[in-house]
Order: sequence, then structure tokens, then C-alpha cells
Amino acid sequence: APKVVKKAPVVESAPEPEVVAPEPKVKAAKPAKAAEAEPAVEPTPVQSALKAKSSRGYAPSLKDYAVADETSYVGGMSRTTAVWAQGYLGYDRHKNIAPGNQENPTRTAVSGGGLIGADWTHVNRGETANAFQFGVFSGYNETRAKLSNTFFAVNEAGAPPDTLPGGGNTNYFRENNKETIDGPFVGTYMAYVKDQWTFDVAFKADFFDLTQSSTLRQRCDDDVGTQNGSASVNNYMIAANAAHRYQIGDDNKWWEPTVGVRYTITEFGSDPSNSVFRDGGVQPTGRLGLEDGTALRLQVGARFGDTVELEGGYVLATTVGAYLYSDVAISGFASVAGQTGEAVGPVDEGKVRVLGQLETRLSLGNGLSYMMQAEIRGGGDLIGAAGQLGMRYEW
Repeated sequence: APKVVKKAPVVESAPEPEVVAPEPKVKAAKPAKAAEAEPAVEPTPVQSALKAKSSRGYAPSLKDYAVADETSYVGGMSRTTAVWAQGYLGYDRHKNIAPGNQENPTRTAVSGGGLIGADWTHVNRGETANAFQFGVFSGYNETRAKLSNTFFAVNEAGAPPDTLPGGGNTNYFRENNKETIDGPFVGTYMAYVKDQWTFDVAFKADFFDLTQSSTLRQRCDDDVGTQNGSASVNNYMIAANAAHRYQIGDDNKWWEPTVGVRYTITEFGSDPSNSVFRDGGVQPTGRLGLEDGTALRLQVGARFGDTVELEGGYVLATTVGAYLYSDVAISGFASVAGQTGEAVGPVDEGKVRVLGQLETRLSLGNGLSYMMQAEIRGGGDLIGAAGQLGMRYEW
């Protein structure tokens, strides 16, 4: 009996929030009494950079946010608290998602959502600088996808015997093929800075719902029906990055080689589907046939940054990044299309793609800053773009 033709959906999670941690300004120590004065010590390059930035009301942070003026100090340690919010919108077009199969549509998806978070940063200063940050976040994502129309033939039991005993070929058009994936997500992140090195790790859990629907129409008859199904989709993702910053010329310009890894576990559950035809009898209830899976992604690239002090004490930081990434190992996600009996497996494994990012951050000097980011990615039958807007307040 005919079943729903489905491929494990490409679930685009909400963009990972960038791990951020402000590094507060260095307050000048009170001068010692003359009788207690000690020989001056030449500051290290790190100390010199921090002092130069602090004199202008801005200091480099874990991820380039401007710092608040009001910071509490305990001995050689400073503490900063921040809250932030972001909204995003993304577009993806993925061709050839079921290569070799009769039904091999192109999937076009638009995603949008928002997230809020808070983090706490501790900065220690001495001959070298190091900092630690911990943060939490939560948000909501919605993805609406449309798959192109397809045409296929299938041997159906009980149909007039055209080619096989007890069955026959029936030709179908599949139209109005749509998907919706939505739900909340939560996560946490940590970062550590040691001199010019930055290390960060984040964990995110998605609790999404998937619904799919399409219309089937026979080529030669008026047999028309709808097929629809639903499933829960839970993603558990951990991501980590390491970067080293190099100053270019003065303290305002730098570049930063970066490597990253991401591992995702996807679980599907409660995925019934059903089909109701106007003619030709009632179709039996089936399942979407989605199989749990895992994916490992590697990424390498570099960022270039520049900081400019504007009139009125504002500070504008611009960052340009270029990366290569690939899902080097994918397991699971394979399914058998019940309508045609063809196997559908992961198609992104091993494909190398390119990601480019442009980001600007404007600090108002009072603890409030704004962020805008645009990115484009592509390669291996995929092209996509996304944008983010955000704000942050620190004290």
C-alpha cells in the first residue's frame, strides 16, 4: 500500500549565539607615597594594549563587545554582568536532496526567531591577562520549507496488472509539498581567555515539532488525495572553538585564526502519518520513517577586525570572517521512501562549503552596545544567507 515519501528533514537550528565576554577597563592604581615608591616596571605588551584601549573607554573582550564603564573590583579581579537579546532571519536552498531517486526535489526554507541571554565575566589582571565567562540563553525558532513538485511511478498492490502480477504501475504528481519545523531551545556557554588565546564551548538543546503535508494526483485519473504527517525533533548539540589573536600595526587592527568542531544528536519521535484520498479507497496509516542520527562538523578559518573611535566617544568595531566547513561524519538519518521503496540517506556528508561573515558592533560608552551581522554560505548544492540584529547591556 502506498506510504508517504519522506527524507529525513534537514533541521536548521537557530544560529548559535556567539560566546561573548566583555573585558572591563583597567582603573589606574593610586600613586604610592614617595617613601614607599618602587622602581617602575616596563608593562608587558598585553598590559600596554589594555591601557591604550581603556584610555579611550573601550577594551577588547572575549568576543569584541565594548565594555561598561561601571565595573566592580575586588583586588586584581574585575566582574561584569550583561544581558543581551538577538533576532535573526535565514534563507536556504538545497538541491539534490535525494540523489538517484525518482523524487529528488529542491528544498527552499526560511527560518526566523529570537533569543535572550545573560552572562557573567571575571577578569584577572597581572603581568598577563586572563578571563572566564559563563552564560545562559533561551529562544524560539520557526522554519517553513517548500519542496519542488515531483513525478514518480509506483507498483501498487490491487491495481490492474500492467507489469507485475497482482499489481500495476501508477503515476503520481506530488504537489504542495511543505514542511514546518518550530519550537523552543535552551543552552549554556563558557569561554576562557589566556593572553591572546580564546577557548569557548556551548551546548544547545532544541525541542522542535515537524509537520509535513503534500498532495498526490494521478496522471491519468481523478484520484486526488492528501498526505500529511508529524513528528517531534529533538537536537542536542555541543560546539567548541579555539582562536589566537595577532595585532596588526597599532592596537586597533587584528586578525584571528579559528578552528571549531560541532557534534549534533538528532532524535525523532511520535511520527505518525496518514493519507486520505477522494477516490480509490482509504489509504492505510503509516509513518514518516525518520531515523535518528548524528553529525560531526569541522570548521576552520580566520577573522579580521578593526576598531574606530567615533565622535562623541562612540566606538565602532568591524569584523570580517571567512571559513571552510564540512559535515565530515554523518550516521543515521537514512530512511526508505514507502511510496517508491527507494532508500534516502544523508547527502551532505563530506561536502566542503564556504561561509563568509560581516559583523559590526557599536558601543555607546555607557554599557549599551548594538550588533549587526550578515553571512552567506554555499557549495555542494546548497546556498544560504542569514542576518542578525542584537543589543547588549553591561554593568
